[in-house]
Amino acid sequence: MKTKFFLPALMIIAIIALSAGNTAAQDAKSGGCHGKTMPACQSKDDGVPPGVAMLPGLTDDQKTKFKALKLAHMKEMMPLKNQMGEKKAKMKSLMTVDKPDMTAINALIDEMALLHAEMMKKKAAHKQEMRKIMNDEQRLIFDMHSGKDCCGEGHGGGKKKNIEKNVMIHKGPMSPGPHGTPKTMMIIEDDGE
Repeated sequence: MKTKFFLPALMIIAIIALSAGNTAAQDAKSGGCHGKTMPACQSKDDGVPPGVAMLPGLTDDQKTKFKALKLAHMKEMMPLKNQMGEKKAKMKSLMTVDKPDMTAINALIDEMALLHAEMMKKKAAHKQEMRKIMNDEQRLIFDMHSGKDCCGEGHGGGKKKNIEKNVMIHKGPMSPGPHGTPKTMMIIEDDGE
Protein backbone atom coordinates (compact mmCIF):
# COMPACT_ATOMS: atom_id res chain seq x y z
CA MET A 1 0.00 0.00 0.00
CA LYS A 2 2.80 2.37 0.88
CA THR A 3 4.50 1.65 -2.46
CA LYS A 4 1.34 2.53 -4.40
CA PHE A 5 1.25 5.96 -2.73
CA PHE A 6 4.99 6.57 -2.50
CA LEU A 7 5.91 5.88 -6.13
CA PRO A 8 3.41 8.32 -7.72
CA ALA A 9 4.30 10.97 -5.14
CA LEU A 10 7.98 10.49 -5.88
CA MET A 11 7.35 10.75 -9.62
CA ILE A 12 5.39 13.98 -9.18
CA ILE A 13 8.18 15.50 -7.11
CA ALA A 14 10.75 14.44 -9.72
CA ILE A 15 8.71 15.98 -12.55
CA ILE A 16 8.33 19.24 -10.63
CA ALA A 17 12.03 19.32 -9.83
CA LEU A 18 13.05 18.63 -13.43
CA SER A 19 10.67 21.20 -14.86
CA ALA A 20 11.93 23.79 -12.38
CA GLY A 21 15.50 23.03 -13.43
CA ASN A 22 14.55 23.40 -17.11
CA THR A 23 12.84 26.71 -16.36
CA ALA A 24 15.98 28.03 -14.68
CA ALA A 25 18.12 26.87 -17.61
CA GLN A 26 15.76 28.50 -20.12
CA ASP A 27 15.79 31.66 -18.01
CA ALA A 28 19.57 31.80 -18.25
CA LYS A 29 19.59 31.14 -22.01
CA SER A 30 16.85 33.64 -22.73
CA GLY A 31 18.49 36.49 -20.88
CA GLY A 32 16.98 35.99 -17.46
CA CYS A 33 18.58 37.26 -14.31
CA HIS A 34 20.97 34.35 -13.97
CA GLY A 35 22.03 34.86 -17.56
CA LYS A 36 23.21 38.31 -16.46
CA THR A 37 21.55 40.10 -19.35
CA MET A 38 18.77 41.88 -17.49
CA PRO A 39 19.40 45.58 -16.87
CA ALA A 40 19.59 45.07 -13.10
CA CYS A 41 22.35 42.50 -13.61
CA GLN A 42 24.41 44.56 -15.98
CA SER A 43 26.54 47.59 -15.52
CA LYS A 44 24.61 50.79 -16.27
CA ASP A 45 27.79 52.37 -17.58
CA ASP A 46 30.66 50.50 -19.22
CA GLY A 47 33.38 49.78 -16.70
CA VAL A 48 31.30 50.40 -13.58
CA PRO A 49 30.92 47.14 -11.64
CA PRO A 50 27.30 45.84 -11.69
CA GLY A 51 27.14 45.69 -7.88
CA VAL A 52 27.95 49.39 -7.80
CA ALA A 53 26.02 50.51 -10.89
CA MET A 54 22.73 49.74 -9.15
CA LEU A 55 23.46 52.21 -6.33
CA PRO A 56 21.20 55.28 -6.22
CA GLY A 57 22.53 58.74 -7.00
CA LEU A 58 25.93 57.85 -8.43
CA THR A 59 27.81 60.94 -9.56
CA ASP A 60 30.04 61.04 -12.62
CA ASP A 61 33.03 61.48 -10.29
CA GLN A 62 32.07 58.32 -8.38
CA LYS A 63 31.65 56.37 -11.63
CA THR A 64 35.10 57.46 -12.80
CA LYS A 65 36.66 56.43 -9.48
CA PHE A 66 34.87 53.05 -9.51
CA LYS A 67 36.08 52.36 -13.06
CA ALA A 68 39.67 53.18 -12.09
CA LEU A 69 39.47 50.97 -8.97
CA LYS A 70 37.96 48.10 -10.94
CA LEU A 71 40.69 48.25 -13.58
CA ALA A 72 43.48 48.42 -10.99
CA HIS A 73 41.97 45.51 -9.05
CA MET A 74 41.61 43.38 -12.18
CA LYS A 75 45.25 44.04 -13.11
CA GLU A 76 46.31 43.12 -9.60
CA MET A 77 44.24 39.92 -9.47
CA MET A 78 45.04 38.57 -12.96
CA PRO A 79 48.51 37.19 -12.13
CA LEU A 80 47.21 35.66 -8.89
CA LYS A 81 44.31 33.96 -10.70
CA ASN A 82 46.73 32.67 -13.32
CA GLN A 83 49.02 31.28 -10.62
CA MET A 84 46.06 29.58 -8.95
CA GLY A 85 45.06 28.01 -12.26
CA GLU A 86 48.59 26.70 -12.73
CA LYS A 87 48.62 25.26 -9.21
CA LYS A 88 45.26 23.57 -9.76
CA ALA A 89 46.57 21.97 -12.95
CA LYS A 90 49.70 20.83 -11.15
CA MET A 91 47.55 19.42 -8.33
CA LYS A 92 45.51 17.43 -10.81
CA SER A 93 48.72 15.99 -12.25
CA LEU A 94 50.09 15.12 -8.80
CA MET A 95 46.82 13.51 -7.72
CA THR A 96 46.34 11.32 -10.77
CA VAL A 97 49.68 9.49 -10.95
CA ASP A 98 49.95 5.83 -9.95
CA LYS A 99 52.01 6.61 -6.83
CA PRO A 100 51.13 10.12 -5.61
CA ASP A 101 53.79 12.02 -3.66
CA MET A 102 51.85 13.18 -0.60
CA THR A 103 54.69 15.48 0.49
CA ALA A 104 54.48 17.36 -2.82
CA ILE A 105 50.67 17.37 -2.70
CA ASN A 106 50.62 18.78 0.85
CA ALA A 107 53.22 21.41 -0.05
CA LEU A 108 51.13 22.47 -3.03
CA ILE A 109 48.01 22.64 -0.85
CA ASP A 110 49.88 25.00 1.49
CA GLU A 111 50.97 27.16 -1.47
CA MET A 112 47.39 27.30 -2.77
CA ALA A 113 46.09 28.24 0.67
CA LEU A 114 48.58 31.12 0.91
CA LEU A 115 47.69 32.30 -2.58
CA HIS A 116 43.97 32.10 -1.81
CA ALA A 117 44.50 34.12 1.40
CA GLU A 118 46.41 36.77 -0.57
CA MET A 119 43.58 36.98 -3.12
CA MET A 120 40.96 37.31 -0.38
CA LYS A 121 42.95 40.09 1.30
CA LYS A 122 43.23 42.01 -1.96
CA LYS A 123 39.50 41.56 -2.59
CA ALA A 124 38.69 42.83 0.92
CA ALA A 125 40.98 45.85 0.48
CA HIS A 126 39.38 46.60 -2.91
CA LYS A 127 35.90 46.43 -1.40
CA GLN A 128 36.90 48.85 1.38
CA GLU A 129 38.38 51.27 -1.17
CA MET A 130 35.07 51.18 -3.06
CA ARG A 131 33.10 51.78 0.13
CA LYS A 132 35.17 54.93 0.83
CA ILE A 133 33.82 56.50 -2.37
CA MET A 134 30.16 55.92 -1.42
CA ASN A 135 27.86 58.09 0.65
CA ASP A 136 26.04 56.59 3.67
CA GLU A 137 22.95 55.47 1.74
CA GLN A 138 24.98 53.89 -1.05
CA ARG A 139 27.26 52.15 1.44
CA LEU A 140 24.28 50.69 3.29
CA ILE A 141 22.73 49.32 0.08
CA PHE A 142 26.10 48.00 -1.10
CA ASP A 143 26.70 46.25 2.25
CA MET A 144 23.21 44.73 2.26
CA HIS A 145 23.83 43.19 -1.18
CA SER A 146 27.42 42.16 -0.52
CA GLY A 147 28.03 38.50 -1.36
CA LYS A 148 24.94 38.28 -3.54
CA ASP A 149 24.48 38.60 -7.24
CA CYS A 150 22.14 41.12 -8.81
CA CYS A 151 19.09 39.01 -8.10
CA GLY A 152 19.73 38.55 -4.37
CA GLU A 153 21.08 35.03 -4.78
CA GLY A 154 24.24 34.19 -2.87
CA HIS A 155 27.37 33.19 -4.70
CA GLY A 156 27.25 29.48 -4.16
CA GLY A 157 29.47 26.92 -5.66
CA GLY A 158 28.05 24.20 -3.52
CA LYS A 159 25.17 21.85 -4.32
CA LYS A 160 23.08 22.78 -7.32
CA LYS A 161 19.45 23.01 -6.29
CA ASN A 162 16.26 23.86 -8.06
CA ILE A 163 14.08 26.90 -7.47
CA GLU A 164 12.40 25.45 -4.38
CA LYS A 165 15.92 25.20 -2.86
CA ASN A 166 15.17 22.00 -1.03
CA VAL A 167 15.19 19.26 -3.66
CA MET A 168 18.39 17.92 -5.14
CA ILE A 169 18.41 15.17 -7.73
CA HIS A 170 21.41 12.89 -8.05
CA LYS A 171 22.20 11.99 -11.63
CA GLY A 172 24.87 9.50 -12.47
CA PRO A 173 25.75 5.85 -12.34
CA MET A 174 24.05 3.93 -9.58
CA SER A 175 23.55 0.29 -8.86
CA PRO A 176 20.45 -1.29 -10.42
CA GLY A 177 17.26 -1.46 -8.43
CA PRO A 178 15.49 -4.66 -7.44
CA HIS A 179 14.03 -5.20 -10.92
CA GLY A 180 17.27 -4.51 -12.83
CA THR A 181 16.35 -0.89 -13.59
CA PRO A 182 18.70 1.95 -12.57
CA LYS A 183 17.79 3.65 -9.33
CA THR A 184 17.03 7.35 -9.14
CA MET A 185 17.98 9.01 -5.91
CA MET A 186 16.23 12.10 -4.67
CA ILE A 187 17.46 13.84 -1.58
CA ILE A 188 15.14 16.25 0.15
CA GLU A 189 17.14 18.63 2.29
CA ASP A 190 15.99 21.02 4.96
CA ASP A 191 18.18 24.12 4.97
CA GLY A 192 16.18 25.66 7.77
CA GLU A 193 15.11 28.48 5.45
